Amino acid sequence: MSETMEQPEALQFFTAAMRAVVPDFSGLPPGIEEKGLSGKRPFKTGVQVWDWIAGSGPLAEELVAHVTAEQKGLVQDVLDGMLRELREKRLAGGQLLLGE
Repeated sequence: MSETMEQPEALQFFTAAMRAVVPDFSGLPPGIEEKGLSGKRPFKTGVQVWDWIAGSGPLAEELVAHVTAEQKGLVQDVLDGMLRELREKRLAGGQLLLGE
């Protein structure tokens, strides 16, 4: 089952996962929101979220260039868990509020 997310929600998920795993991650650079990411997208896995954001353009590629393969896998695992939580809350009729 896929979860459809708006661009800002996907970016917030990605940012939270990066902060949880990558100690020196300071957040998204200004302008990344406008570059290559728009609309709604369905995501089944953390890998899909990672690929969509990391492949969205030069700013995003630079953002993840220093991330090790191990960190990348851990970020994708965190994203998987976040998608699973979102799916469960939506199936239960609740809303996932970022920052809960």
